[in-house]
Amino acid sequence: MGSWFILGTVFAGLGMMFLVRRLWQGYRIYEGLHACSCPADGAPALVKLHASRAAVGVALGRRPSLRVAICSLWPSRANCSKTCLIEIGGNCRLLAQFRADMADQANTRGLRKP
Repeated sequence: MGSWFILGTVFAGLGMMFLVRRLWQGYRIYEGLHACSCPADGAPALVKLHASRAAVGVALGRRPSLRVAICSLWPSRANCSKTCLIEIGGNCRLLAQFRADMADQANTRGLRKP
């Protein structure tokens, strides 16, 4: 094997590690239930997103594609406009930033276990 092959393999492996890490971070941001209010009448709702679809957008550096998987107001409002995704997307980014800030604070204060 040539040295170029080994070097290429190392760079490909590093690239894959970076991509998998970004996929995991994106998935963690959008997984689970998200509380929002229904834009139609202001009723509170719980929404679960297709986190894997959103994670691909995050990993590729694009705007995540948010799609509703389950809503607590379905089936009566299954054909709604799903404009609640605007509110949910902003809250996910704020929550991710909050988690990152709290982790940084824990690390600087020595609160996190090694």
